[in-house]
Amino acid sequence: MAAKLFSLRNVPDEEADGVRDLLRQHNIAFYETPPNAWGISAPIIWVEDPAQLARAKNLLERFQVEYTARASAAHAAQRVNQQQPTLLGTLLQHPLRTLGLLAFAGIIAYVSIVPFIELGQ
Repeated sequence: MAAKLFSLRNVPDEEADGVRDLLRQHNIAFYETPPNAWGISAPIIWVEDPAQLARAKNLLERFQVEYTARASAAHAAQRVNQQQPTLLGTLLQHPLRTLGLLAFAGIIAYVSIVPFIELGQ
C-alpha cells in the first residue's frame, strides 16, 4: 500500500517540480493524486513502496531546507531591489480578474443588504 509523502496544497509549482525531480533522481517510485474541482481533496505525492518512505522523507527534508534557503535569498534580493509584487501592481496586472472579483463582491453585498433595506420601509 502506498504511503503519503508530501501534500501539494498551496505549494508553488517550482517546489512541486523539485520534489518530483528529486524522487526521480533517486529512483523512488511515486504517483500523485490531483485535487478535485471543489478543493475538498488535496493533491498529494504518494510513495508506492512504503519501505522507501523513510529514505524519501530524509531526501525531502534536505530538499526543503535547501529550497527554503534559496527562496529566502530570492525574496531578500527582491526586497533589496524593490522588485516585490505589490497589491496595486497585481491588481493592475490582472484588470479583468480584478473587475470580476469587485463585481462579484458588489453583487454579494447588494443581495445581503437589500432585505434589510426593504424591511425598514
